Amino acid sequence: MISRVLKWHAQAALLNIYGTGIRARALFDPSLRSREDVSWLLVATLPNSGSTAVSKLLQGSKRSLAVTPSGEGQWLLPAMSAPGKRWEPSRPVDYEQMRRVWLSRVPKGDAPVVVIDKSPSNLVRLAEVAHALSSMPVKLISVTRDPYATVASWAKRYPPARVIRDWRPSLKGQLGTDDAFFEALGNIWGEWAAMLLKLRERADYSTSYETLVAAPADFVTAITGLYPELSDIDPSANVSVKDYEAQPLRNMNDEQIASLTPEQLGAVTKGLAPHEGIVRALEYELRG
Repeated sequence: MISRVLKWHAQAALLNIYGTGIRARALFDPSLRSREDVSWLLVATLPNSGSTAVSKLLQGSKRSLAVTPSGEGQWLLPAMSAPGKRWEPSRPVDYEQMRRVWLSRVPKGDAPVVVIDKSPSNLVRLAEVAHALSSMPVKLISVTRDPYATVASWAKRYPPARVIRDWRPSLKGQLGTDDAFFEALGNIWGEWAAMLLKLRERADYSTSYETLVAAPADFVTAITGLYPELSDIDPSANVSVKDYEAQPLRNMNDEQIASLTPEQLGAVTKGLAPHEGIVRALEYELRG
């Protein structure tokens, strides 16, 4: 864990140097304030809820791109990516600097482009991000996913120490048992899903992971309704998501939920229970 923290601090130092140069360059380069050839598509979703699949599918267009290989612009600004702090809604962020840095990563070409950003932790500040980019066209889409499949994916990829370090330092000393860990993950899902539900009120298009993988062509049709220039997206394209082989989109919920024991499922339900109204509003159900 220490090495991860040190790595982030080293990257943050380099990004701050880069950001200082961008700030100076912006004094005489208007393209770092706004560009007529750039539009934005912001994806609001929880971690491990289909955002990578969405981003990779959308980047199949010749007229789309992302400002980082992961599709998450948060990693270009230390204030937006700090371990243990990036999920704090009140964390101060220089959104003008965010816009400058993000625009600095968009190449200039002959045709307009749509920039896709799917930074999950920006869920807590997406209204501010959209406002900072509002001198250019900005669209927002939201994507939900079954809470049990999401939590199963979290448990596979983020052990308790990492959840505490990156997401919730206040849980230090409280995740010593399997039940406590899975209950905490269920509760975190509920808290973040409440923010996602609120954002859906202003979204230009909302869908679910389950709907997306069942009918990718319908999703592409909806997106091209927002940005017709993305009409060359292939809904049947192979998509590489995390450590899985590149493949067409498919529903992986059942196999991920199957990794949870009955006891773990029960603990997740206990964590979700205070948020049952949110779960139902997003068209899911508590189990057990």
